[in-house]
Amino acid sequence: MEVRKIVLIVCDGMSDRVVSSLEEKTPLEYAKTPNLDKLAMIGCTGVLDILSPGIPPGSDSAHLALFGYNPEKDYPGRGAIEALGANIHVNEGSLACRFNLSTVVEKNISEGVTLIVKDRRAGRISSEEAGKLIEYLQMKLDSFSGVKVKIIPNVEHRGILVLEGGELNGDVTDSDPHEVDSCVNKCEPLTNASIPKAAEHTAKIINEIVKSSYTLLKEHEINKSRVERGLPAANIILPRGAGVVKKVEPFIKVWGLKPACIAKLALYRGVARYVGMDVYDVPEATGTVNTNVEAKFKKAVELLKEYDFVFIHIKGTDSASHDRKPLEKVNMIEKIDSAFKIIMDKVVTPGKAVVAVTSDHSTSSELGIHIGDPPALVIYAPDIIADDVKQFNERAVLKGGLGRVKGVDLMKILLNYACRAMEYGLKPSRESRVYRSTECSPLVI
Repeated sequence: MEVRKIVLIVCDGMSDRVVSSLEEKTPLEYAKTPNLDKLAMIGCTGVLDILSPGIPPGSDSAHLALFGYNPEKDYPGRGAIEALGANIHVNEGSLACRFNLSTVVEKNISEGVTLIVKDRRAGRISSEEAGKLIEYLQMKLDSFSGVKVKIIPNVEHRGILVLEGGELNGDVTDSDPHEVDSCVNKCEPLTNASIPKAAEHTAKIINEIVKSSYTLLKEHEINKSRVERGLPAANIILPRGAGVVKKVEPFIKVWGLKPACIAKLALYRGVARYVGMDVYDVPEATGTVNTNVEAKFKKAVELLKEYDFVFIHIKGTDSASHDRKPLEKVNMIEKIDSAFKIIMDKVVTPGKAVVAVTSDHSTSSELGIHIGDPPALVIYAPDIIADDVKQFNERAVLKGGLGRVKGVDLMKILLNYACRAMEYGLKPSRESRVYRSTECSPLVI
């Protein structure tokens, strides 16, 4: 039996709600999308509950689910994902957090002095200045309570905090309040922490690092210079997304597919690396609305010669949503659709692959946040039974033949249409899970 290859295209945050300025249509409804509509006509459609109905997913946990992994069991924390995406080596068992260099001011309260966040990104400080401040912190803060501390710059205000040694646990709250004019949060163990004592120990260390970072940075020469130039001081680090680095069974072993990823931003590259995908960059890709979508699709066609599964991530739709620019989101969707002709001509028409298009979550372009509405989904395979849906948008696909699909089930559905799904109970190879394997050990007589 000839098996098929799979292309998964994730247009980040593309699905939305109706927007008043777009004639009470969603951006996907309002946009002109002849190529995606054609795919809907010859494919089967539905909606996708990425995690669970009504739960707004984070992009990292969402992609884990789309790749067929259970986020409740396999999610290592955003810090670990970002570290992998930024090519920062973190040992298994170490704890990693993302952090921002931020701007805070002191405020007197009854308990003493607290710190109020005035700019979470310190005026989007340059990578050069941020690197010097973080290098200074690393020199001063190399260990706490027997735990080795690594403070690593990433891009601009972003960085990675790594703790190594002792028993650490990622079930702690964020120091970052995620809102300006809010106080810096005390890092505390979650009430349902898996190892309460280790979580308490981890929270204590993070709190000490945060307080020390403020003490060390508030009088630093770079910050004095920034204030003199009318710029906000980068006078604290605010960790978030703590998680202990662990390993999961690689994608190729779970699904029997050799996987490749085309993505620009560290988060998505990190999730791909976490599950063992080969990650590719496209020079013309930017991770913004200015990205070259055609270059990504051309690269995908090229990679299909070598890989069984190609994942393509497109960020611009989400960026426009978070900026609350629905018309910019419409333009980005039309840009994706125009470039999608490459996939239609080179992948769909030859009929050699399964193609799926969806979002990792819905993002409201009026609210500027992730929402728990299920994204639109379309799947094409040469012999799929097409439904009656003629357009690809949130309203149309509610009538689709796929119905309402769970995120972790998407890979199983794609494997089925790729003629790789194994009949339940059959065991022709010790490596088999739910896929067909062409590799087995011959019986010698």
